[in-house]
Amino acid sequence: MGCKRQVHLDVLAHTAIVYAASTDSPSVGLAQFFLDIRGRAWRDYFRSELPRLAARRSTEGAHVMGNTKEGYVLAPDKAEMLQLKAGPMALLASAETSGGSLAAWRDRVSPGDELPLHIHHKADEFFYILEGQFAFTVGDRTEQAPAGGFVFIPKGTPHGYKNVGSEVGILLGFVSPAGLESFYRAQAKMPPGQMTPTLYRELAAKYDMDIIV
Repeated sequence: MGCKRQVHLDVLAHTAIVYAASTDSPSVGLAQFFLDIRGRAWRDYFRSELPRLAARRSTEGAHVMGNTKEGYVLAPDKAEMLQLKAGPMALLASAETSGGSLAAWRDRVSPGDELPLHIHHKADEFFYILEGQFAFTVGDRTEQAPAGGFVFIPKGTPHGYKNVGSEVGILLGFVSPAGLESFYRAQAKMPPGQMTPTLYRELAAKYDMDIIV
């Protein structure tokens, strides 16, 4: 039993260290509790490992860190509006408003419009289909996503979508952590007609994206 107890404490201690590095300060006390039970070796490991993990977390969100979370209610007419080539996008949450944890937007997609296959290297992405009929490619699968459908795309997964319906579709999109909104803002600042496929790829690369096709 003693060996099993030690293994369990080791797992709890390491989990607490990782959790402490990714959340607010109270979790540091949780980590220290398990480490006090486990002994000096784990306490020394905690002291050396926590700063490294915390630093890794901040660099992984290079475009998004540094803001304090505060709850808010956003009125429909108060969203930040971005005029993109495909149409208007309403930015609902960003690094500035979510403390870096997520970005969210509402996007109108005309019939036949599509987002080419691409990869986000540092963020998971989610979509909820508010209106319309879409086909989403996630990895090596392409599936229909009607209104009410939900799509989850882990970071590093090739994905894209197309409005395959006859009406304008509306998507609610999210990424975690935040950062992709900076890519959309950069697009919105470009003069109409200036965005070329080459420039689009170069801009995407600045925000940890690779365009596949």
